[in-house]
Amino acid sequence: ALITDFSSIYYDYLLLNRPIGFTTDDVSDYHRGFWTDNIDEYKPGPKINNVEDLKNFCLSVVNENDYFTEMRNKVNELVNNDREGGYCKKILGFLDIE
Repeated sequence: ALITDFSSIYYDYLLLNRPIGFTTDDVSDYHRGFWTDNIDEYKPGPKINNVEDLKNFCLSVVNENDYFTEMRNKVNELVNNDREGGYCKKILGFLDIE
């Protein structure tokens, strides 16, 4: 599982289709704004606002209670054009190092 703010790292992590929890403590620090009016539509995981939320997220991961699989798949389709895998080999091919 991954715990993150709304940083771009989670777009890459979506390729693994594993649970993601989103912290909300720094949302007001984003001065440039977002590319959407409702960023929650693109957060395929629970919001972690406090220690209790963190505990619940960890318990759901341990107990394999994943309620965001479908939403992760939808967001993944929007933000990752290539979802087929073999990324290292593709990079080496692009660099003509194979």
